[in-house]
Amino acid sequence: MERLLKDQFIRTLLGSKKMLMLITAKAGVPFAEIAILMHIHHLTIKDTENLGICVTGIKDQTHISLPAVSRQLSSLEQKGLIERKTMPKDRRMTLVTLTPAGEKIIDRIIEQRDLHMEKLGAQVGEEYIRKYIEMSGAIMNCLEDSAIKEE
Repeated sequence: MERLLKDQFIRTLLGSKKMLMLITAKAGVPFAEIAILMHIHHLTIKDTENLGICVTGIKDQTHISLPAVSRQLSSLEQKGLIERKTMPKDRRMTLVTLTPAGEKIIDRIIEQRDLHMEKLGAQVGEEYIRKYIEMSGAIMNCLEDSAIKEE
């Protein structure tokens, strides 16, 4: 791949991150912590028993080291945005849940996301957004496959 194409591709990937930063700018929480909150939120939707999310599940979902996840969770817990509880039957397992304050931040982020997406959809059209999703999905699958093979 030629250098110009590589540079343009990286700028495009960073542009996606910039959009996320715009959406989350007014949340009052650092971007890295918002990313953890969002992962907890998405994993919670899949948690049919409503017990909470395993810390290792957050680590696996975010591809962040366990010590880094633990630091983020400690900060979020101090801010009252999550709760952690140790399972009585297996004290090695810690489950995480969003507090009402954490859920309120997620709700504001989703509201901001929807506003930005409506504007974006009106400007570029749904067809381009669908193509972008399809291409991004293919790229993310390749990146995920590469990450798995490196482990």
